[in-house]
Amino acid sequence: MRPIVVALAALAAGSALLTASCSDAPRREMSGPPAGPGEFVLQARSRKDGVVAGSTLRWDAKKTAVIICDMWDDHTCKGAARRVGEMVPKFNEFLRAARAKGALVIHAPSDVIPFYKDYPQRKMVLDSPPVKAPMEITRRPFDPKCEGPFPFNNDKWHCDCEPQCPDTRPYPWTREHPGLEIAANDAISADGREIWNLCEARGITNILMSGVHTNYCIVARSFGIRQMV
Repeated sequence: MRPIVVALAALAAGSALLTASCSDAPRREMSGPPAGPGEFVLQARSRKDGVVAGSTLRWDAKKTAVIICDMWDDHTCKGAARRVGEMVPKFNEFLRAARAKGALVIHAPSDVIPFYKDYPQRKMVLDSPPVKAPMEITRRPFDPKCEGPFPFNNDKWHCDCEPQCPDTRPYPWTREHPGLEIAANDAISADGREIWNLCEARGITNILMSGVHTNYCIVARSFGIRQMV
């Protein structure tokens, strides 16, 4: 299987858009014909040597998975918990549109997967045959020595409230936010190795990464952007 391409999914009226975190690039118009019934048309931005370039990508929806990262029912940061609740209706709209095009939706609420042990969407993931990955798939801490600066500030990674909420233990989350719809053909896993196996089994080569938060979980989890590329 060729390398997986990972994008951030922005929620806007049920449409999947390719975005770059903290980018100052001007918005550009999509080029080419509009998306077909089983296609995502995405606006991409890249940066090299300080120069921002844009392009339009066209993805086969059946070769695309949408990963929902850590949209929990609660959070140590109450501002984050509030934001998740406000995002849920837009997420459901977006996910319905993605499913209708043929994309696979993967619910990835870290730490609480045992809650879903009897769900068929969880068992389906475990039934995917193991395959050899090109590298070890694991949660990776940030390493500025080899990765350079990131386009976000994670000094306050667990809370951006003023004053900050206490980083309490045990964590208060117990499941994914109950308002998020889990469809019959969705998958449930927060393990990068399991998700890699599932993508291989389904012939998935593209991932739309969604959820919270871009300053830590979306980039650091074993199923996050830095690992799945």
